[in-house]
Amino acid sequence: MIVILVITLYTSRVILSALGASDYGIYNIVGGIVVLFSFINTALASSTQRFLNYEIGRGDESALKSVFNASIHVHVLIIIAIALLAETVGLWFLYAKISIPPGRMTAAVWVYHLSVLTFCVNVFRAPFNAAIIAKEKMQFFAYVSIVEVVLKLLIVYMLLLSPIDRLVYYGCLTLGVNIVITLAYIFYCRRRFSFIVIRRRCTWESMKPLLGFSVWSCFGNISNLVSSQGLNIVLNLFFGVTVNAAMGIANQVSSAVFGFVGNFQTAFTPQIVQLYARDEAILFRKLIYRASKVSFFLYWIMLLPMLLNSSYILQLWLKDVPDYTNAFVQVILIDQICFALAGPLWTAAQATGRIRNYMLVVGTLNIMTLPFAYIGLRAGLPPTSVILVKIAFDISTYVYRLFFLRRETAFAIRAYLGNALLPICLVCLTTIPLPLLLCHYVGQGALRLCTTTALTTVTIILASYYIGMDRSERTQIVNFVKAKLKR
Repeated sequence: MIVILVITLYTSRVILSALGASDYGIYNIVGGIVVLFSFINTALASSTQRFLNYEIGRGDESALKSVFNASIHVHVLIIIAIALLAETVGLWFLYAKISIPPGRMTAAVWVYHLSVLTFCVNVFRAPFNAAIIAKEKMQFFAYVSIVEVVLKLLIVYMLLLSPIDRLVYYGCLTLGVNIVITLAYIFYCRRRFSFIVIRRRCTWESMKPLLGFSVWSCFGNISNLVSSQGLNIVLNLFFGVTVNAAMGIANQVSSAVFGFVGNFQTAFTPQIVQLYARDEAILFRKLIYRASKVSFFLYWIMLLPMLLNSSYILQLWLKDVPDYTNAFVQVILIDQICFALAGPLWTAAQATGRIRNYMLVVGTLNIMTLPFAYIGLRAGLPPTSVILVKIAFDISTYVYRLFFLRRETAFAIRAYLGNALLPICLVCLTTIPLPLLLCHYVGQGALRLCTTTALTTVTIILASYYIGMDRSERTQIVNFVKAKLKR
């Protein structure tokens, strides 16, 4: 994972250098328009995964085949709908509302069309991705990640030798990579899983539960897009594509750092849903506590040295760092703490299948981010203020998730605070002072980066083990390590 992170950051640096800040900002904002249509696909993908996990928990092979077949048909319909929306409403929005530098509109339109095609390919991949996660075949993701990293390195080399406009060529290469990865998913699933059955016909009865669950997921995903891609567009309206480039770089850093936690949360998702399906309430709650703690500890190991050295890392990585990039990196990384903590809670809420009220409240809180951010920018606040607004609403959403689970699953908030949140706070308080003291005596540079990274890694691992974990969790960790060493 460390190698993948380093290569990801390296390729981003070379791509930024090859395209330039302006073209990189164009790609970020144009791609953001396409992502605005992804709320339907994201909702269906999460719904497919939930129903597959639930049926696996129940042990119903026939229902598994029915769910997967229905998901394929629904995703094909979504591809058609998204393509129509993107090539009409989205294309109009690009021409009418987005600030593109003079002489770059033609390249921006080409990139937009390529982004639509890339997105449609990813939509078709979603059911196969859900199937792999539901069956907990996580090694496949590791192998695919390696292939993807190699292809990204190849993109960097080919981009430098581009025979056409580099921005357009980058869009073509990105589409090619996504096609290759999608074909790998399809081939693997058809070879490994017996429930991967695609029939020409699909009944309404098999599609109805999936669509019903997806309707409310759509609202939640729309709100997430408003609070992420919507903010990107608001920044473009006030500051132009240069700030979009800074935001894009910060989001890439955040995605790379949070990738460790994301992979872990992907691994425990099937177990939470399957425990709920089997009505094993005690194990269900314990897994939520454990997943919340480990998610945070994994993220904290990456976050703390990054916060202490972000300015130097960006300078080392990019050399020519766009304005506001460091500030965006800092606040976005802090905002991701909410997602590290809330991932298990969202999975547990999804497992219940009763998400209408949940999505109404969470979606409304997310949507409120946009008008407050707009008001702040109109009042003259700096670009980073939009992320600070988002942090405030993300904290509110996190608190609501706890009360929702208490109502729907008899989830004990006091037990969660004592078993999960309190150990997390103690680990934080224990591991912050020494790195801060070290930074006080060592100036920005390679020495500070190496020493703070080593110190934070050791102290967080020790604190997480002795303070963050209870006796049974420590025993499980020891047994896991012993098993790996024997193997």
